[in-house]
Formats: sequence, C-alpha cells, structure tokens
Amino acid sequence: MPHHYVIVDFECTEPNQWQSVGIVLYERRGTCGRIVRKLHVACDRGDTISSSTSRVFWSRNKDAFDYNVRMGKGRSIEAAETDICAFVVDLKRAFPHFYLLSDNPEYDVALLNSILTRHDLSVMSHRSETIYHQAICTWSSRRTLGLLGLKHQTTDMVGLCRYHERGILAHTPLFDCMKILNDYLCTIDIIAKHTVPRRWEYMCLSRDPA
Repeated sequence: MPHHYVIVDFECTEPNQWQSVGIVLYERRGTCGRIVRKLHVACDRGDTISSSTSRVFWSRNKDAFDYNVRMGKGRSIEAAETDICAFVVDLKRAFPHFYLLSDNPEYDVALLNSILTRHDLSVMSHRSETIYHQAICTWSSRRTLGLLGLKHQTTDMVGLCRYHERGILAHTPLFDCMKILNDYLCTIDIIAKHTVPRRWEYMCLSRDPA
C-alpha cells in the first residue's frame, strides 16, 4: 500500500510576506517513489528587500533569489493565491489521506492555512475523525535521532541529484520541498534500521513459552 506525502515550502523576501511556494504530492511504495502532483507558484513582490536579516540571507543565495523573482514577475498575489487554492482543493479531494511535511510548520503550514482561510476553504491541517492532517516537523524529526543516540546520515532517496544536474537551486520551492521529504525519509529509515530488530527481539523474549 502506498504512502502519500504532501510537502509545503514557502520562499519569502520579507518576514511574513511570501513570494513563492512549492507544494508536492509524493507517492512512495516500499523503496520506490514518484512525484504525483506538484505546484510552483510565485507572485511579484519586486526585487528589493528591506529586512536586514532577509537581505543577508538572500545575498548569500543570489542565484536562487533572482530565479524566484523572475518566476513571479508580473503575476499578482491574488492570481497566485487562486492557483494555490485550486491545487489544494483538488489534491485533498483526490488524495484525502496523506502525511503533511514541513521543516517549519508553524510558518509554512500556517501561511498556507491563512491563504486558504481568506478564500473560505478548510485549512490544510484540518483534522476529522477519519482524516489526520496535522503537520510533521522534519527539523524536529531529525533531532529526535540525537535523543535516540543515532547519527543523522543523509542519502539521496528521492533523486535530489537530478535536480542538481538540471541546475535547480536550493532555496527555490520545488527543490526545497524534495529536500524536506528526503530528510524525513532518511530519518525514518535510520530509526527503522535501529528499532525493528530490537522490537522483534522484544517480541520473541516476551512471547509465552510453548
């Protein structure tokens, strides 16, 4: 049975002011996976940055900044938000059960929820008796390894190398979505390798004697 992951990542030129977003629906069966749907939307926020913190960050990632600005040039915020809402509504209708991933849910998922709310739609992290959409924080998941005494090792489980080969940059929405997913899958893989044998050993030791 496949597992579905929805990954959300916003790029912002100013605090609390999004400029572009990536949303990816990824399907994984065993060790094989594929992108089922993806959205990359940007809007025109200009090319100037007033926040000193943001200015320092993007000065270190100028190629990504220029790409994000170029992708949003001439596109209104309203048109971009309409595309986001249409994509999310269709995704949730076709794939109601998924894991929602973000490396900063309090920011990315909250920002997406605010857009959906403005358009009178249910939020992305809506929870019901049959559907659980609470976001998983991949940043926290990685640090769980330290609590377990495990070392975080990153391997390319989703084809990040292909993005590099095609010149797709870090700190652009779709690349960052796939990196977030890769970090989470690596974390789960490491935990599984270290806990499954122990769980099996416990089951054998606790089994009633024949």
